[in-house]
Amino acid sequence: MALIEFKDLPDTSTPLTASNLNNNFEYLENKIDNGEVYSTNEIKTNKVWINGKPIYRKVISISEAINQTNNVFAHGISNIEFIKIKEANIFNTLNGTSYSLPIYLYNSHTAIDALSVKVDFTNITFYMSTSWSDQWQKTIVLEYTKTTD
Repeated sequence: MALIEFKDLPDTSTPLTASNLNNNFEYLENKIDNGEVYSTNEIKTNKVWINGKPIYRKVISISEAINQTNNVFAHGISNIEFIKIKEANIFNTLNGTSYSLPIYLYNSHTAIDALSVKVDFTNITFYMSTSWSDQWQKTIVLEYTKTTD
């Protein structure tokens, strides 16, 4: 028999009543309804940073080729207090291969080509040893807090 493990539920040390059960269902329904949302528009998540401020999320998708002279892209986010890269990857639109950044080796460790990414208050910057063509879709998920909250 499989057990279902519920994590992060409200206090379950009180006796089970219809009211407590209803509260747990509402809590679970809220967790499901407010699941992870990824968008190229700014999304206010239901997460809170360590300073108590709400966390926002925005996905940046770059389809053009990148190289040593074309490697800086504005993310368009304003009033940033703190920003981090939640995840970053590249996806080969021709063969369906995906890699998480940073990468140092790819293609079964036969091709050596470093690629990493940095974010600041204004831009996303890629660092690489050789160019990456437009067949590679670059996706960066940013999470951040704002000075206006």
